[in-house]
Amino acid sequence: MMARRSTKRRPRVVGVIASRADLERAVRMRWPPDLFELRLDRLAGMADEVEKVLPRLRTPLIITARHPDEGGSGRLSLGNVARCSVGS
Repeated sequence: MMARRSTKRRPRVVGVIASRADLERAVRMRWPPDLFELRLDRLAGMADEVEKVLPRLRTPLIITARHPDEGGSGRLSLGNVARCSVGS
């Protein structure tokens, strides 16, 4: 008889990067989370710095730009979100 595989999966851990300190900490992590969420609404003024560090993050990314009604900060226009997300 074949052993049955467990259908339970371990929960995934997401680390949120929403400040310069978070970004620096994420790069230094010995055991990073399963993925990082980059909060563009909080990092908009640091686009160049974020772009330089991205290759050093050793985990997949979720890139978000939250509206103030959803807990976001700042007033990112659609154009600013597009520039931040493509690194232009």
